[in-house]
Amino acid sequence: MTIPIHHLAMRATSVLSLLAILGARVQAQAAAPSSLPAHRTTITLNPIATVVGFFTGDVETAVAPTVTIGVGWSITGLDDFDEYRALDAKVRYWVNGKVLDGFAVTGMAGVASSTGYFINACSYDSFTQTCRLTRSTRATIGTELSYQWLLGPTRRFVVVAGAGAKRYLGNQANSSFDAQFLPTGRANVGFRF
Repeated sequence: MTIPIHHLAMRATSVLSLLAILGARVQAQAAAPSSLPAHRTTITLNPIATVVGFFTGDVETAVAPTVTIGVGWSITGLDDFDEYRALDAKVRYWVNGKVLDGFAVTGMAGVASSTGYFINACSYDSFTQTCRLTRSTRATIGTELSYQWLLGPTRRFVVVAGAGAKRYLGNQANSSFDAQFLPTGRANVGFRF
């Protein structure tokens, strides 16, 4: 079954709206501000991926003693061929009751875009092969399990490792982007402020 892109966009918007409402309710029900850490926002990047030409990172902020909300992004292939970009809204629950420290379970929703040559759109003559470059965009949902360490004398240096899976919604025929599932991973470092 093929789902038109505007329906996917409506679904992604609905999921993101639900995440925003959930985040607002959690923030409204949060304990007194003193129960949140003084440094409640983190920015992390994957330094190894950056060296080899990929870019991936996260920004998140504590909204309750056990909940953070944030955004994650990935960019690979910085040219017009074989490019992948993703942007996800994330709600993270800190299992051990200490926000930004320890085990966390994450729910996410977003959008991913891929550019590449669609092999079924190639034409051949006796000397050349011509393929059509396509861009595909799909809504996504996913989950992740991660562990985050706060290091250093002031516990402001952040190291995080995690793994999860992402599901691509809808089915775009005649596109270079036909995956339904994608395993995900995170090995980031950064700072808390």
